[in-house]
Amino acid sequence: MSEALLLVSYGSPEVEEDVVPFLSRLLGQRGMSDAYIKKAADKYYQFARRTGAFSPLNSQCRELAELLRAEFERLGLAQRIYWGNLYWVPFLDDAIESMTRDGITEASCFVTSAFDSTAGNRRYSAAIESARQKIGNNAPRIVRLPLPFDNKLFIEAQAELLQNAIKKITTQQQTTDNQIKNNQKTETKNEILILFTAHSIPVADPAKENYIEQLNFTCNAAMNYCRESCPNNIELKWELLFQSQGINNNKNKNTISIDWLKPNIKDRFTEIIHQTNKNHNPKTTQIIISPIGFFCENLETVNDLDLELGDICTNSSVKFIRVKTVGTTPKICKMITQSVVNYAR
Repeated sequence: MSEALLLVSYGSPEVEEDVVPFLSRLLGQRGMSDAYIKKAADKYYQFARRTGAFSPLNSQCRELAELLRAEFERLGLAQRIYWGNLYWVPFLDDAIESMTRDGITEASCFVTSAFDSTAGNRRYSAAIESARQKIGNNAPRIVRLPLPFDNKLFIEAQAELLQNAIKKITTQQQTTDNQIKNNQKTETKNEILILFTAHSIPVADPAKENYIEQLNFTCNAAMNYCRESCPNNIELKWELLFQSQGINNNKNKNTISIDWLKPNIKDRFTEIIHQTNKNHNPKTTQIIISPIGFFCENLETVNDLDLELGDICTNSSVKFIRVKTVGTTPKICKMITQSVVNYAR
């Protein structure tokens, strides 16, 4: 029977002096050069100058842990919560050592990743097993909870964020759209384009097919919810895009270039703007961006989507609403709690 929940995430730096050690741990073990690490660090420094923080990821995990702790207490669940990261404090190895010292013999584990890929899923399982082996026979048995990509609550949480954004756009259109004239609506439908985005992975990743199939499943399911409640004068379209491709390591001339999943959201977004400008279309192009492939807010969701896309569409008639990630929403808290209860049985 499960005695605890182990929450596992990626980890992120929170102060300036953490940035290079974090990246050295993350990238150095993969043979990345000092120049590569420096380039990656510059992105964190620039982000901090614009936002005042280095990444929201750790704070999101703290919030999720507190929400789950409160929910467990409300339901009378005798489940302790531990939190460990792969690449920065609190480290996963330390969390499992703490569980061992506390006498935990069996725990369920939830990873803040909804889809199957090597870096986004399988590496976590390997790290958990490696930490257990270091401890030996006294290490607790740790069972991962299912990936949530097809969980009804996960899909509903994604759909609710989209529905709120659609409602905001339609409300604005009711007062500003030229479609309304003399209290008569025209036959033309207003189009809203939803750009789903996920972290790109190498094309050679052995989990690539699972990753793409699961993402498409969740996107389709969320869109089905949205279409049920969408006004008749609104047409919803969607695309699945990718972001945060890795930078090729130019440590030596023999380095093999890595092909990443595409299309890239920045390229697609720029294309939409160019098309709009070329056609001299005065009508605002309405876009909703949903980082469906990211469970929690992090540097990549805020920097790549809020800041960089915001810069790209400056002075353009293309406008977008970026919905937040689902990681700390009530339905996600309920989903994880239900998974823990089901496992504990």
